[in-house]
Amino acid sequence: MSTIYIPPGIIEGPKYGTDAWKEARRGRVTASRFGDVMSEPRSKAAKDAGLLSETASGYMMEIVASAITGEDRVGGKSAAMERGVDKESDAIDIYASTKFCTVEPGRLLLKSDGLVAATPDGFIEEDEDGPGLLEVKCPESRTHLRTWFSRQLPEEYIEQVHGQMWVAGREWCDFVSFDDRFPAPMRLVVIRVYRDEDLIQAMSTKVGNFEALVAEKLASVRQFLAEASPGEERAVQDALGSLTFDAEG
Repeated sequence: MSTIYIPPGIIEGPKYGTDAWKEARRGRVTASRFGDVMSEPRSKAAKDAGLLSETASGYMMEIVASAITGEDRVGGKSAAMERGVDKESDAIDIYASTKFCTVEPGRLLLKSDGLVAATPDGFIEEDEDGPGLLEVKCPESRTHLRTWFSRQLPEEYIEQVHGQMWVAGREWCDFVSFDDRFPAPMRLVVIRVYRDEDLIQAMSTKVGNFEALVAEKLASVRQFLAEASPGEERAVQDALGSLTFDAEG
């Protein structure tokens, strides 16, 4: 049984970083990329027409391609990204000891009515502000220092953090920047971010529309498969791999 609060309409998925987690989030619109979905087209005409930005359109093709091929986006992680992943557990341990709290491990949360998903880095169930979330970044030193000085949630993570609160049904999220190359008093920056209902409402509308477009693309692939000749059908089935999305639901 889960040790974390799961709101109605949300399915608890695999733990973060496992093979099952990678497979379960493939072909879904994830909170880490909500910023791409929310990005605006460059031209006023495109904005007025309600068109997707190039960034959002590219992300859509990435999702569909991943669902069809069963493979994630091509391209390895940089040394900085690898270091960030390696240091994440250290950051969580130090946060927990500093805040005198228990952090439940991050895991995938899936909206049961579609393709939206989120993976908070941790869950805090007992706090004076009620249940909350943890989002951890272990960035380059210059980026960490910028956050240390500003004490503000970096703009590039606004949609991700609020998207996680939306999916998880939480009122707050502690954003953590961690860099153990600094002196001990400067290594951990904790910024508590409270739920912005106006932003979440705008996000739910735009992400919902984007999600519907992704579903249409996947349905087109399904339709092609249904109408293909036997030889083509076999080839497409092989390409679809583990894609299990049902366009009807």
